[in-house]
Amino acid sequence: MRNKLHILIATLFAALSLSCCTGGISEKTNISSAESTVIPEPEYEEQEDCSGQLGKHSCNFELSDQYGNRWELYDHYGDIIVLDFSTVWCGVCQYVAQDIDLYAEGYKDKGVIWVTVLLQDLQGLPVSPDEALEWATVFKITNAPVLAGDVSLALPDEKGSFPISVMPTFVVIDRDMVVSYVMDGWNESRLINHLNGMLAAEGSGKGFNPGR
Repeated sequence: MRNKLHILIATLFAALSLSCCTGGISEKTNISSAESTVIPEPEYEEQEDCSGQLGKHSCNFELSDQYGNRWELYDHYGDIIVLDFSTVWCGVCQYVAQDIDLYAEGYKDKGVIWVTVLLQDLQGLPVSPDEALEWATVFKITNAPVLAGDVSLALPDEKGSFPISVMPTFVVIDRDMVVSYVMDGWNESRLINHLNGMLAAEGSGKGFNPGR
């Protein structure tokens, strides 16, 4: 009898171990319904295969926003993400920042989010959340996160770094976390046309017109 009990326990343990450790897309089962429904979760790119380069799945990163809250890229899987890489000392970046709230507001109901990533402060040092808050306050950015970053996101020898050679640089990440567009410097019409083209291609209706 004891041997049969041991065999039963071992069999149950093996079954549980298999269900917890099976590879591939994890699944959630709705056990409240009469017939179970299997819902696949998004399949995120493995970290060792990611890159900040055009056409590649972006690596995940995590920074603090202007309020000191954690902001993580892959929390926004399923959105189109515009990463505006800027520095506090950059004059063109300051010029663009004046309209960030306009873009963020215009695109927010289309599943497009605009994110400013500040890489350096006035002295060329990493940006603090207080400096990110000052940037957001000065340029009246209330509809978009401003992240306190550093140059590690731009260094070519760093894993997952983005192709940033000038300030500002704009990187667009599609809903599957693939880097779909990189723009050096600032050209409003080019970037707006690219975003509106992405929305049109997926049948999401009209894009956004800044009205200029």
